[in-house]
Amino acid sequence: MNTLQRLATVSRLAGARQMSSSKMTPELAKIRAKQEFFQLADGNCVHEKTTTDRVLFLTTSALIVVGMGMTLKFYYDFAFPKKA
Repeated sequence: MNTLQRLATVSRLAGARQMSSSKMTPELAKIRAKQEFFQLADGNCVHEKTTTDRVLFLTTSALIVVGMGMTLKFYYDFAFPKKA
């Protein structure tokens, strides 16, 4: 039983892919740098990390508020129609 566990462990370790820094290509280095940037504990959510993300989030929020306002105006106009 003990030898079976050792063989399973050795085969699992031998089959695992080893990532070393010497084999890291420039593309992988850029991806790793971006991952590390998004993992920083700076108190911002993922959608607030970059300026572009902030602008897109605020634009979406503003469009939602405008849409809700237009919906409420629509309901008000149909609830109290103008007298002709």
